[in-house]
Amino acid sequence: MEQTRGRPRDLKAFLVGMLIGISAQVPGISGAVVAVCFGIYERLIRDVATLRIYVKRDFWFLLFLTAGAVVGVIMISRGLSSVMNDDAYRVPAQFLFVGLIFGQTPAVYRMAEPGKRERPTKANIAALAIGLAVMLSLLVVEIVSGDEAEASVHHNGMGMLVMFTVGMVVAISALVPGISHSTILIVFGLFTVFTDTVGNLDMYLLVPLVIGLVAGALGFSKAVHLALERHHRMMGFLILGLTIGSLVTLSVTSAMDIADLAGATWCALALTAGTMVALWFVKLGRQNPLNDDKACE
Repeated sequence: MEQTRGRPRDLKAFLVGMLIGISAQVPGISGAVVAVCFGIYERLIRDVATLRIYVKRDFWFLLFLTAGAVVGVIMISRGLSSVMNDDAYRVPAQFLFVGLIFGQTPAVYRMAEPGKRERPTKANIAALAIGLAVMLSLLVVEIVSGDEAEASVHHNGMGMLVMFTVGMVVAISALVPGISHSTILIVFGLFTVFTDTVGNLDMYLLVPLVIGLVAGALGFSKAVHLALERHHRMMGFLILGLTIGSLVTLSVTSAMDIADLAGATWCALALTAGTMVALWFVKLGRQNPLNDDKACE
């Protein structure tokens, strides 16, 4: 069955790609959650995992989605570093991100298909606990490490190796809703290096970054695709645990940075705004899905 094309559908894929790219750059938010909200996550995983089979059929979908994601990443990278390094905007921005995660959590919960069985199995609960533990361990590492300086990456072989590894991290976190590569990079002091490399189009470091991104996506997508096919509900609970853990992690670290009542007020407003925007994304995704051919294998 051939993929239905059309200008509105291509534009929609491009815009969703932009949202995924922008969300992927925001600390605490997973771009894959946006894919879940718009109903394309499993289709995207399937296409990447079995690229030889689906690259022709889903060519335009993948092209416009990827183009949108690249544009979104570049757009947000140019301003995100300055916002996160400015104390006047950083904490309210973090609470905006918390609201975005909170508002998207119901869409992730639906991946667990709660209506298919009477109650979660022990394996489902274990998967949820593992997801929570992974993200809460990052919280512990971040609290213990404190406000350490950003790592320096130079234009040499070691710098290229570091950026290749960063690309792998970005790819793997992009494939698992709930895991934010930005949060991981912040913990290891590589977030500003990453955003500067992308925002400034530093080709010396950008090339190994892209190679790592492609290698990680092609390799890890097969594992995710297989897990979704064989253990869909368990994966849903794992992803839910990762998302809730990400929400807790970012909430705690952000609350620790509130200085006064005025700051708390701005944070509350940002949290509300983020939640409303995320709920709108979820509603928009349910009303305008891009996965109408999902069942066509």
